[in-house]
Amino acid sequence: MAYGATRMDLVEEVHFARHGTGGPQCEADRRAAVRRPAHEWRDGRWLTRRGGSGGELCWFPDPVGGRDAYLADTAEPLMALARTGNLLRCSARMVLSRRDRIEHHLPKVLPVPPEGGVGAVRVEMRGAVGAERVTLVLGALDRPGVAAGAMASEVVMAILGGEAPAGVLGAGSVADPVSLLRRLRGRGVRVAELCGPAGGPEDPEKRSHH
Repeated sequence: MAYGATRMDLVEEVHFARHGTGGPQCEADRRAAVRRPAHEWRDGRWLTRRGGSGGELCWFPDPVGGRDAYLADTAEPLMALARTGNLLRCSARMVLSRRDRIEHHLPKVLPVPPEGGVGAVRVEMRGAVGAERVTLVLGALDRPGVAAGAMASEVVMAILGGEAPAGVLGAGSVADPVSLLRRLRGRGVRVAELCGPAGGPEDPEKRSHH
């Protein structure tokens, strides 16, 4: 989101979606998030929705592709609103398979692998560049545990190097977002622009997706 905000003059909507988990505890957190009531920011107030409702087809970087994602109780909307106070709408979703939707209110029976497979995140932003209404969709792809480790490493390096500003802020705000994305790509995290207005040479790599 921090990078996307540099591409737009006005950000009015931000919608997050996640696919995949990094291991047993991550899977337990995902299941808990879709069990709890989800909070969606809409037109200046919080709406409480049933967790696991509000299904929406979301496109992630290949090979994940299109997946059905559902509202979940995660921190992204609150953090986005704290960063961009003029948001009109903000939501967060998690991908659930048909089996997940049937089982997510039941105790987990099958063991969870110690490390998850390929995961992805997606951020859809709507707003304006000048007088033009635009939509920007960004995505990242890697194993969640690997991507989280790479991000944590970059955050620590930014803090130790004096790059991070003082105060309480999200991980995406500790360094220049363009430089941060470039360094994450150097660590193997795939970053892609799925849809967006024309940009400059500092954009994440652009790939063709559905």
